[in-house]
Amino acid sequence: FVAGIKGAGFIIPEEERTEQDKQLFQFSDELVDEFLAADTIVISSPIYNFGPPAAAKAWFDLVARAGRTFKYEATGPVGLVDADKQVYLVITSGGVPAESPVDFCTPWFKQALTFLGIKNIEVIDASQLNISDAKLVKAKEKINNL
Repeated sequence: FVAGIKGAGFIIPEEERTEQDKQLFQFSDELVDEFLAADTIVISSPIYNFGPPAAAKAWFDLVARAGRTFKYEATGPVGLVDADKQVYLVITSGGVPAESPVDFCTPWFKQALTFLGIKNIEVIDASQLNISDAKLVKAKEKINNL
């Protein structure tokens, strides 16, 4: 269980990490490096049972790193990721409309990304695929025009 390293999660200072810690941190470090280096991020996610899939939460847990993607100040956490980094959030679902009162996936992603400091988030709605493909057609057009 990676997040339980010495009970401190991913906050062991680099100079204090053992070889075992470094091995456990490696995947998270790679994800954070990739995330920080990207000018544009595209996240495509289904709405599963009204919320984000478990894999999305696991990814965020590996990317949300105190001292790298956010920091703590007296007033609370502050995102360290470039606020102007462009994020396209492509949301799909079978029946739940994206950004509706029963969509807990889209606001979760927005909160998670804003927590890291990102403000430039554009939602591309490809939801309600079991009802109609109209939103999918519009989403494809929007993506092709980017």
